Amino acid sequence: MKLWLLKNIARLLNNQDIIYSIRRIDDNLFKLDFNNKVFFFDMTRGNSRIFIAPDFSLPSKIYQAPFDVMLERICTRSKIISCGIDGDNRILRFCCEQGGAYKNTRFFLQFEFTGRYTNAILLDNELVVVEALKHIHLDRSFREVKVGKTLIPLSQPENPPEESTKDISDEALFELLEAEYIRTLQNKLMIKKEIIRTSLAKKLEKLQNTLSSLPKESELMDEADQLSVQANIVLANLNKIRNFSKEIILEDFNGTSLTIFLPPKSRTPQEAANMMFEKSKKLKRKAKNTHIEIQNIKEKILFLKAEMDYMQNISSLQDLLILEPKKERNKAPSKYQVFFIDGFKISIGRNRFENQSLLEEARADDVWLHIRDVASAHMIIHCGKAKLSEEVVAKAGEILVGMYSIQKGDFSVDYTRRRFVKITQGSNVIYSKHQSLHYRK
Repeated sequence: MKLWLLKNIARLLNNQDIIYSIRRIDDNLFKLDFNNKVFFFDMTRGNSRIFIAPDFSLPSKIYQAPFDVMLERICTRSKIISCGIDGDNRILRFCCEQGGAYKNTRFFLQFEFTGRYTNAILLDNELVVVEALKHIHLDRSFREVKVGKTLIPLSQPENPPEESTKDISDEALFELLEAEYIRTLQNKLMIKKEIIRTSLAKKLEKLQNTLSSLPKESELMDEADQLSVQANIVLANLNKIRNFSKEIILEDFNGTSLTIFLPPKSRTPQEAANMMFEKSKKLKRKAKNTHIEIQNIKEKILFLKAEMDYMQNISSLQDLLILEPKKERNKAPSKYQVFFIDGFKISIGRNRFENQSLLEEARADDVWLHIRDVASAHMIIHCGKAKLSEEVVAKAGEILVGMYSIQKGDFSVDYTRRRFVKITQGSNVIYSKHQSLHYRK
């Protein structure tokens, strides 16, 4: 972040009256709404910047760390007393005032674009740290950033950049901030797409390997028939077999010598025969259901390929972040395709079995979406009785259409509460009291 550019931004923001809202929308990305102007502060270490994005999508999740809670509580609708730069340091500091029932509370919101120690810090009127995006301990830096500790000011650089006093007009500044966003967007998109593509490619390879390793129906039936015959031979020779035998040699019904391996856990010949018959039945059932399992995996593969195609066509970084696989600690992997929009969990069935299960598990107040007159995935927005914005529903419908692997065209997505959706057979449904969204793919 150039010092002269930061000084011009400070001059611009110094003319604003109120911080209408501020929230973190990505790990290091903040959205600041000054009621009539919206700025984005990217506090990524080594690549911090401020930009303006004309079209910025909904965040993929809601942050509720102590810093985020304090940021919203103190800064929302706070009055801006001043906004300036810390001398020739790349530190942007807001001096604000929050109205209370009995008195106004003054505080500082400080954004430090200082490379390695880039940070966002809340300070009280005595410059004591209230909260911070990143807490920095003394073993990492001489300048400790810790709740309850006074923040030591940075010393001023001895040789400030020659352009540190360069002034530009507001119009030129807005153009620069928009250009900054456009310039870096493609690079970030490319990097993020490659990360997601690699993750999806691994899932695809795993599914394809599973599909290729599935035994054929004929092989399972042959193994089941062979096991049944051997069990009958064991029954016919119970008096010749000792208890706890594991390998025996008998003659089959044609007089041919045959080696039979008995189940390891069997104790008596009778028990061994029963276990062999039971395994034979299981193999036959598995053989009959093999085509269902194959179809299930093929549908997952098609869905995954459609997701990869949709991902490649995304031009918004925030839309891409929605699809980015989330790391869940100590949780079993979801049996559906899951992503988040503005903190709401969204589930999509990747085949007919997942569609049916998703419908059965959804709560009455959850929102159900489906592409009209098309045999496609079912989608559930797990919102319960929480208020759901139109933007979240619209984005969910857009993703549903985008992941549907079919020719391009015009599509309508119907949505309604789950209570108004009735399952008729499998994942087939009838529904009522619905609204519709329209998309062109």
